[in-house]
Amino acid sequence: MPCGALDAVGNAPTSCVHPCPTVPASLLSTRSARRILLLVISGFGAAAGKIAEGKGRLVCLPADRALFMVQAEVAEKLVAPPGPEASRLGVHLRAYFEVEVARKVPRTVFFPPPEVNSALVCLRRLPTPRAAAPEEALERTLALIFSGRRKTLRRALLGQLPVEEVDRILTEVGLDPRVRGEALPLDALDRLALANHSSGVRCGNQARGGAR
Repeated sequence: MPCGALDAVGNAPTSCVHPCPTVPASLLSTRSARRILLLVISGFGAAAGKIAEGKGRLVCLPADRALFMVQAEVAEKLVAPPGPEASRLGVHLRAYFEVEVARKVPRTVFFPPPEVNSALVCLRRLPTPRAAAPEEALERTLALIFSGRRKTLRRALLGQLPVEEVDRILTEVGLDPRVRGEALPLDALDRLALANHSSGVRCGNQARGGAR
């Protein structure tokens, strides 16, 4: 973490090794400055892991916004639409926040320059979550689906449920068993999480990688 954490008005701590880029003024209005969390995280694996570890706490934070600096590739995955580039972490965050790439940060603004470009990602808390399923149920369902990427939805669910239960759930929520889980929009994943919650799905310690 080259820059550790920024304070509520965008100042870098004295221990910051690299100069931090200017935070967009629109993100630091007087009204919201006291309720904004700013963090700087570097490295693809480290960034995904750090945000993934904290996502449950992010949902519970008494802050309206959070701003992260991450590797550009991580940022792209966080805002990717349903499809091959979608990530478990991005879907989870979008259930509770508006997720936006606020600014691209070229590697040349750091000294010494890293090998990758970065980006500032802004999370704005939604007044009402987009997901009706309990957060733990949604996370378990996402873990199950994204740990079996490229599998059909039916095959991914068969890792935790008997075939009769899988077929019943997919019929109940109206989902094509042949579709890949990462291709599903959030509302479909939410319906699936609610159905899985009723069936008592437990995903254990499967695939914890945040932005995979």
